[in-house]
Amino acid sequence: MNAAACFLGGWAAGVLLEYLLHWIMHRRSLGFHLHHHREFFHLPPKRVALNTLDPRLDLVFFAGVLAALAPLMFVWTWWLVVLFWAGMLWHVVLVYEACHALMHHDAWLPAFWRESRGYRWWKGCHFEHHFHAPAGNYSVTCPWLDWIFGTYVRPRAAYPPRPHPQRKPAGDADTVPDEPAAANGA
Repeated sequence: MNAAACFLGGWAAGVLLEYLLHWIMHRRSLGFHLHHHREFFHLPPKRVALNTLDPRLDLVFFAGVLAALAPLMFVWTWWLVVLFWAGMLWHVVLVYEACHALMHHDAWLPAFWRESRGYRWWKGCHFEHHFHAPAGNYSVTCPWLDWIFGTYVRPRAAYPPRPHPQRKPAGDADTVPDEPAAANGA
């Protein structure tokens, strides 16, 4: 097995890991991720994009992944395991984080790119996840995985340019619980 194959294999594993982690975050109602879904409806897009970047969490997670992969060093040589791990790290920490932040704040992109059919579909898949389908469209970088795993939800033609602070997506009660209502005596 050559070095490029190990890195590319790790990258592909990172794409699958991205999907799986996002699926787990919703299935287990992990607070930090639900907070991101709440912020989406209450903060400006640039703030949401910046808040999603947390390199400390990524580094702690990937130290654990490397420790889990360490036994493979008895089967492969150590440098092939590290290259596989580096491919995963490359995808989840750099590619995913950059793409996710870009989708939430893309004002700096040239208009021809933002208005292209492919980009609008790609971003629409993620916005459909936020606005209407939190139990679908888990993959940010590779929406085709959602189609393969049966979690794809077709994006709508358009979304508001920025979320309204009082708006909450329909059908999101399971993953973004309502704030407790004040007793009104009724």
